[in-house]
Amino acid sequence: VVDENDDAERQHDQLPTVDQILVERGQGRMLSGGTLADDDDDNESDQHRRSRSCIRNKAVKILLLTMGIVAGFAIGFLAGEWDEEKTAGAPKQVETGDEITVENRYTGGGSPVPVPTPQRLDVTQQDLVDHLNLDGSEFANSKSYQSRALDVLIENGVAAEDGPNTPNGRQKLAQRYALLCLYYSTNGVRTSVTDAQFGYGTCPKWHNSNIPAPWKFQWEDDECDWSGVVCDERGLVKRIELANHLMTGFLPMELGLLGQGPIEVLDFSDNRGLGEGGFPDVFSEFNSLASIGLRGTSFVGSVGPIEVLDFSDNRGLGEGGFPDVFSEFNSLGKFCYW
Repeated sequence: VVDENDDAERQHDQLPTVDQILVERGQGRMLSGGTLADDDDDNESDQHRRSRSCIRNKAVKILLLTMGIVAGFAIGFLAGEWDEEKTAGAPKQVETGDEITVENRYTGGGSPVPVPTPQRLDVTQQDLVDHLNLDGSEFANSKSYQSRALDVLIENGVAAEDGPNTPNGRQKLAQRYALLCLYYSTNGVRTSVTDAQFGYGTCPKWHNSNIPAPWKFQWEDDECDWSGVVCDERGLVKRIELANHLMTGFLPMELGLLGQGPIEVLDFSDNRGLGEGGFPDVFSEFNSLASIGLRGTSFVGSVGPIEVLDFSDNRGLGEGGFPDVFSEFNSLGKFCYW
């Protein structure tokens, strides 16, 4: 006899559990031991994996992009260096007719001249003594402006097509030495004038609004390429224009070496630190000067003996008759008025 209660219990035990029903409906999965795993956990795990994969992909892309940029800069830099080595020192050439010419750097007029053959002459102290009629005593003090000028000459030489035994080569040597002496005698030299003009102990160095350190980084260049220096077609100095350069100290006598060349203009205007020693005697060494600019400097004293006054071909002069001022000159040897 089968007990009806036992049969009912067996049927009850055979009914599926809630977990099994959910599995059958696709709303879950069974873990070991009959435990139901929630799909939300699976979704969250998949999202984490996808997020980590996305981050890795972005990091790889950024790394590759950075490496590409660095490689590009490196290649460009090396190519530029190679190109500079090939073209270093090459003049800017243009074709005019049947000959190749280079822009005239001396006159500044832009008219072409034949391409010069670059040549640099080595210089020694004895060269200066022999060719410029120096006695050598100016180089006894290694800190003198003459010695400092000599050091630059020895290190960089002189750009000249002719040797120092030719007139043009000798003048190239003379003008380079004169300009270097000018630089070292007027650049950051403290005097009583600088103390009065800028304050006690304050001494500025050469400076220009357009060129922070004129000449200082141009020693390897021909002096005709220096700021404020203009040369003729032979490479000889015609004008020196250094107005408002914060020059101090004094104008050296070596500047008179330029008097053997075609120098026409010396302009040192608006350099109030200049003036030590009174009016420079060096101006008496020049025969071809057409203009001297000293406005705004601190020079005081007389100009010195005047031998020649030439006012020829100025037909606008004449008001008031013959000027009485000429009676004040004792050393005047020549006066031109016709």
